[in-house]
Amino acid sequence: CIIRCTVVSLWRSRLAGSTDRALPLKVLLTMCFLNDQSLTLDQEFVRPMAERHQAAPSEFQILTSLQTMIQKEKTPMKVKAKLVEVVNTATRDSGGQHCFAIDMLNHDGTKDAGRDLSEYFYSQGKKSTDVQSQNVVVLMSIDNGDATVVNSLARIRRKFAKACQKAGVPLTQGHLLASNTCQDREASIITLLQHFSYQKCLSQIAPSNS
Repeated sequence: CIIRCTVVSLWRSRLAGSTDRALPLKVLLTMCFLNDQSLTLDQEFVRPMAERHQAAPSEFQILTSLQTMIQKEKTPMKVKAKLVEVVNTATRDSGGQHCFAIDMLNHDGTKDAGRDLSEYFYSQGKKSTDVQSQNVVVLMSIDNGDATVVNSLARIRRKFAKACQKAGVPLTQGHLLASNTCQDREASIITLLQHFSYQKCLSQIAPSNS
């Protein structure tokens, strides 16, 4: 699942929108592990693989590259510090404007999962024509239901909310696909978010920072 999420996040266009109104698209993928370590990848992760004639790499080749990057991290950043860095980077890159966060850790549509974002988007009718740059930070999980994982996610959620509050980044909760409705849920959610970004829908759910 980590490999699939890496592919759908980073192997993609660097422009978002129609050709006449496209915006530069920058994607960062940060993975937080249960051992309190983290790793951030951007689209430059793709370039050296392409130079090795791996523009369409196998799962083994991607996994090998990930392992190499992890091994090069002599002092990997702890999860709490990484979450703060991710939120602050999004805020800095947006100049403090048009930046918000979505907590999608509770993805089953039950208590605390927030609203169904796909239902909300498609009920809004006319889409925004605003093409201003916008940074969105999304927190989601690769969850197998294990009790240890659930407890870790609760701690990560609290740290993420605190980082957003400290940086003044509005935070909302929502879900797209329930865990039992899609075999490849995590990668599918990333693809859906990209689709909504292309359609200029994400700004419709941005909460007020009050």
